[in-house]
Amino acid sequence: MQDITSFKFGVMPSPVGSAGGSAILGGAGLAVPTNAKNKDLALEFLKWFYTDKNFADYLALDKGLSSLKSVTYEPADPDQAADYKRPAG
Repeated sequence: MQDITSFKFGVMPSPVGSAGGSAILGGAGLAVPTNAKNKDLALEFLKWFYTDKNFADYLALDKGLSSLKSVTYEPADPDQAADYKRPAG
């Protein structure tokens, strides 16, 4: 095992371009195959999961980057919130 105590960790918000912030989701995503056995139930779950409130609750637990433009992770801790603010300009 290597000693990493001298490594300086930090948090960086996603880059912001002229069209808005980017999202690095790691390739994870949810999809329902056309011929899935319980396709209707799966689609019902996705509609439930991606409501603004449910997805915001998920992000609060996961502390991840949102794939929805209307829902973002907003940390309760003021120090963490500062890390997520857009830079001026």
